Amino acid sequence: MEAAIHSQSRDDLPDHHGVGLFSIFVVAYIFYKGRSLNGPYAPDLLTWAKFPWGGSIALFGSSLTIWIAEKMLHKGNKFGFQLWWGITILMGAYFMYSPVRSGMS
Repeated sequence: MEAAIHSQSRDDLPDHHGVGLFSIFVVAYIFYKGRSLNGPYAPDLLTWAKFPWGGSIALFGSSLTIWIAEKMLHKGNKFGFQLWWGITILMGAYFMYSPVRSGMS
């Protein structure tokens, strides 16, 4: 019984890296909150009109399209895989281009 407890590999343990990353963001927020005297402030950056909706949709949507592409690959559907892989690449290109486009206006 004791051998079974100690034989658990590191791969079987839960992954807590996300908690550490989130903690870093919380600490940074607390540290920098109110330190900027001349802005921009959070309300200035998070207005609905200035939020990069297209880039955000492309980024999150590409997670779905790459998942569909992987499913097509596992089913042996080469055309479906190429189609969804291409859509993913186009969405990634749009995501990379969107900050450039918003900086030009």
